[in-house]
Amino acid sequence: MAPNAITVPINHNERPTLKLDMLASVNGFTHENAHDALANVETTIYLARFIRDRAPAVWDSLMPLVNKSEVLARVLSI
Repeated sequence: MAPNAITVPINHNERPTLKLDMLASVNGFTHENAHDALANVETTIYLARFIRDRAPAVWDSLMPLVNKSEVLARVLSI
């Protein structure tokens, strides 16, 4: 859907990583207080907006999943 919308960093083992602090920094957000609850919330909000703005089709396809009954319906229909 949007393969280049977000940059996924490579860790020291040469593998992709989704660690919040690393993901934020390679996508333009300075994450100064890693592992601080408020800093993690701010970073998560930044990344959510980043994805919403750069990959709106992905964002729109995921929005129904904020509803518990929609998640249950999708899981149980598999």
